[in-house]
Amino acid sequence: MKLNYPKVHTDPNQKVFISFLINTKRFRLYNAKRIGSDTNPNSFPINQRNDVGKLMAAEVYRYLSNGGLLSSYRTKEVISGKMADKDFLTKALDAKLQGDYSDKYKSMLRFVYDSFTAKLTDGNITSNDVKSYLNHYALGVSYNTIKRHLSVLINEARNIGMNSNPMEGLKQRKLRLNYINLTMILDSYLTR
Repeated sequence: MKLNYPKVHTDPNQKVFISFLINTKRFRLYNAKRIGSDTNPNSFPINQRNDVGKLMAAEVYRYLSNGGLLSSYRTKEVISGKMADKDFLTKALDAKLQGDYSDKYKSMLRFVYDSFTAKLTDGNITSNDVKSYLNHYALGVSYNTIKRHLSVLINEARNIGMNSNPMEGLKQRKLRLNYINLTMILDSYLTR
């Protein structure tokens, strides 16, 4: 990626912004929200905006030079940086929620995504993260259901561009019918 140092400008409305090129494409930022910062030169008095704009230029340059993620303004298209596995998972959920699926299925995907990402310690997903999450489900039916929905999200994330496969090697749990469950099933068939 070719990046030039951002320049500070003022528009006709006295709003300060920075402009810079990434691979010959020009970008403008009026604040640093897109890099996860609260820096906003236009929230300061007019006489201080230029100085805060210079600070924002340095902050944006340092962030992008170190491989930080910058996405497009109105879409989630990545302009620079490398997306973490968690970001791919988020895009996968968004794609599935846009699909023609039942509300119940979408709700289950959202539940699995929310509960799984809440347990992640960083942006990358390992097989240990998946195993740790699935081991919270003691019953084989619950384990397999959650695993199946998480697998759907991870497979979609891999289709989008995630390189790792943290689900690799995970098997379904075998379901065991105990004597009490078996007798209840037999009784229900006999009483019909």
